[in-house]
Amino acid sequence: MSKWVVTGASGLLGHHMCMLLKAKGHEVVALHHSHPVEIDDIQTQEIDLMDTQALLECLSTSRPDYIFHAAAQTNVDACEENPEKAYAYNTELSHRIAMFCQQHNAKMIYITTDQLWQGNRASVTEDEPVSPVNIYGKSKADSEKQVLAACPETLIIRTNFFGVGRPWRKSFSDWLLDELKNGRAIKGFDDIYYTPIAIDYLLRHIYALIEANAAEIFHVAGRERISKYDFIMQFAAAFNLPTDLIQKCSSESGNLKAQRPKDMSLSVAKVESVLGCPMPTIAESISTLLNPLQTTTTKVA
Repeated sequence: MSKWVVTGASGLLGHHMCMLLKAKGHEVVALHHSHPVEIDDIQTQEIDLMDTQALLECLSTSRPDYIFHAAAQTNVDACEENPEKAYAYNTELSHRIAMFCQQHNAKMIYITTDQLWQGNRASVTEDEPVSPVNIYGKSKADSEKQVLAACPETLIIRTNFFGVGRPWRKSFSDWLLDELKNGRAIKGFDDIYYTPIAIDYLLRHIYALIEANAAEIFHVAGRERISKYDFIMQFAAAFNLPTDLIQKCSSESGNLKAQRPKDMSLSVAKVESVLGCPMPTIAESISTLLNPLQTTTTKVA
């Protein structure tokens, strides 16, 4: 049994990771700030991660074998409006945690993004030089560089995931279900492509990479490149919801404050080779939401 610290434990990803680690029999310290975490047999701690002294005291006291760093400023438009906060939270904080891991012989697992390129190439590989178009992507690109410089054995996961959100914050898939069930129209961008993966599959493969003692950068995503519009259409069909409310349109109609890359698709050849198994299709990922009894604890081998 190993000891883990999970940052962002009240969020979608952090919460599901805590559940997985509990199922695996690990000791977990779940860090949260605004929203409490309530998971039986898991130690929780409220903390402002931007309070450097409090963070280092917490980590030194916990003495983790692993730190799963899921906390981030992920609102792309908010990052564009407040670059200082984006860099403080996404870059400086991540670097601080990496330095702690290097100094205390802990393994860091760091979650980043698929918004690291211009968006003019499909299925980019891990060695493609980054060239982000917005502050969010730039803060994450800089964080990857700083984290690996401070702690070369860090496992960095680039991804784009979906799943059941927390009560205080709907996920993308939660929002889709609510809108379609309540007969509200949805815009689907047909000019933005990505490779989404369900959180159950994402965590299954991250855990397998950790067991394989993998390090540096891996793309853990779905193996199918799809437009936002086609994803919504497939999602609606899977839930037997009407598709006539889904409006095909360009991202230019979305009134987005920050520029988005048009193609965020990731190549998963590297992770498939290392793990010896294919990443999930869109249908396989969506199917994890169809049965409410399926959870990370039952799906992870």
